[in-house]
Amino acid sequence: MRRSVLLGQLADVVDDMLFSKLEHFVCVLYSPGNTVDVNKVRSTLFQSRYSVGLAQSMLSARSSGIDLSLLPPCRGSLRKHALRANYQTFIWRHAHVAKLELPSPTGCGWTVDDDKLEIDWVDGDIIPTQLVDILADRSNDDDDEEVDEDDVVDNIIDDIFYEDDDDD
Repeated sequence: MRRSVLLGQLADVVDDMLFSKLEHFVCVLYSPGNTVDVNKVRSTLFQSRYSVGLAQSMLSARSSGIDLSLLPPCRGSLRKHALRANYQTFIWRHAHVAKLELPSPTGCGWTVDDDKLEIDWVDGDIIPTQLVDILADRSNDDDDEEVDEDDVVDNIIDDIFYEDDDDD
């Protein structure tokens, strides 16, 4: 059996096994179940805290009162958090080394822009293109066509929190 790389063992490596363990840990922090998919925990918490009516009001850009900071990060954001935590842990693990030659933090959850180190927050788009398309269609929809609001909200929630299986 292959052993996982430990957190901070290598400055620029968070292998899939280590990330799975970190993802499971975050799931346990936010949910008492045995879920190992942070996007599913995020979706479940969102659906349990906010009613369909509130989610619909969020779509209409009125005051929503939704505090997304109460939700765990999505998988793309969690991966960037894990990379930054791994890099910092690498530094701590080598605190006893007098002149440690650190690899560049670029690619470890940070980027360099105009010689300034900046946090790289998330992989991919912040809002899935499907969600942008749905919102654009809704805002331009002047027809008197009957729309099932529950289906629209369910589709948007699926687009926000679940990855397509085709991407793997």
